Amino acid sequence: MCLNNYTFGIDGLDALLRGALSAGTLVVVAGHPGSGKTTLASTICYHNALKGHKCLYASVQEDKEKLFKNMKNLGLDLDSVEKNGYLKFLHLPLTASEDTVTNVIIDVLNERIEEFGPNVVIVDSVTPILKSLGSEIKARAILQNYFAGLSKVIGGIVILVAEIPLSEERIELGNIEFVSDVIIVLRHSVVRRLLLRELEVRKARGAPVSIAKVVFTITEGLGFKVFTPPALSEIPAPALERPLETMGCRTIDRRIGPVYRGELIYVKSPGLHYHYYILAYALLSALHNKGKLLIISYESSPAYIWYQLSEMIKDIFRVEISASKLESLLSEFVKIEAYNPAAYLPEDLYQKAIVLADHYKPMLMLFLGSPIGDVTSEEPRLREYKDILINLLLHLKSRKLIGIVIETGSSEFSSVLSSIADIIVTINPREAAGPLSVEFTVSRRIRSPYTISEKELRSCFDEISDFLLKLPLMETR
Repeated sequence: MCLNNYTFGIDGLDALLRGALSAGTLVVVAGHPGSGKTTLASTICYHNALKGHKCLYASVQEDKEKLFKNMKNLGLDLDSVEKNGYLKFLHLPLTASEDTVTNVIIDVLNERIEEFGPNVVIVDSVTPILKSLGSEIKARAILQNYFAGLSKVIGGIVILVAEIPLSEERIELGNIEFVSDVIIVLRHSVVRRLLLRELEVRKARGAPVSIAKVVFTITEGLGFKVFTPPALSEIPAPALERPLETMGCRTIDRRIGPVYRGELIYVKSPGLHYHYYILAYALLSALHNKGKLLIISYESSPAYIWYQLSEMIKDIFRVEISASKLESLLSEFVKIEAYNPAAYLPEDLYQKAIVLADHYKPMLMLFLGSPIGDVTSEEPRLREYKDILINLLLHLKSRKLIGIVIETGSSEFSSVLSSIADIIVTINPREAAGPLSVEFTVSRRIRSPYTISEKELRSCFDEISDFLLKLPLMETR
């Protein structure tokens, strides 16, 4: 086992602080009450235990049973690593006496460290321990004479959890900033009546940190998640060696050209009704290419989308199928998730999209509506939200997914989507009545725009009907 392969246990944080964790490192995790300090400390403990590093979790305030139960809800099975001998929980006694700190707490810690031989030590929280000393000078002495050197004594890493009062921003504990190697500050605030969590890297020796603040989430079953902006140098070119066999129609294939994994298609739609043309093509592309389609909707529920798809198949492709049958038939290939953008911050929608992409591993990922929700030009954080959208789309490209974003009308994000998209499709309604009264204008990088006519679309629909009829559970009217 490599004795220096320490981890935060969070992909985004490990990427952000690459090189910051090594033997002899003292980390301070600070924040307001309820900001996620214990969750982050437990995550570090758990994932290092999984890598074979023994972790001693010393707590002044947390009850073991309650801590283990709460962390299990977040996907951290502390019981299992404890049973395997890689975790020991220690409850530290605390009184108002200075002698208790020097003669009891430190002695108990030293005794358990000698018995257990941990590579990771968590102290949650160091604040009441230092406060009980009664003076800044005594607190500084304990920090510098004991805690600052503890990581070197164990030949591993030490995590000190520190509390910041709600009305303050500084860590006022014996100049703890000067003795630590890494300082992480967690915050939470209310934006649009919704909870926003932020992580600030205040100090990181040995790590070339370029991003000082990122958003994080704490989610049941998934735990602590941080998503950092992808570096352009790390985004591969589209998979030119693996083009899709077909987009479901030879005319579309001919006009658009090969579509490669890692490309982004931006669709400008005049209304909700027209979304289902693109939905149908995306669905058929997944079936033809034996891949999965993940649909994330910010406009309609999954049940309504299945219903509209079945109605479109009836009206345009002349194939009879109920919504329930269609969902049953395609459940292996198509997954639909829906979120009310008024109930989530754009940061949350962004992170949920990345988590779903990693979970389902689709070939195509289609967004009905803006992945960042409905934001107006008056939104004070508009620039931040545009950055979030750019990062999301770059994440999809880095995973070599084909991303499809369908937007109704023009939004504040149209320019962002147009600048990143490899293919832009504009749906143009025609004056004539009927379901086929549309034209598609397709623009692709390094190619002249082309309009797919109503006649060509009719040919496509006939071809699609023939394909659908070969599937089970289908029947003509």
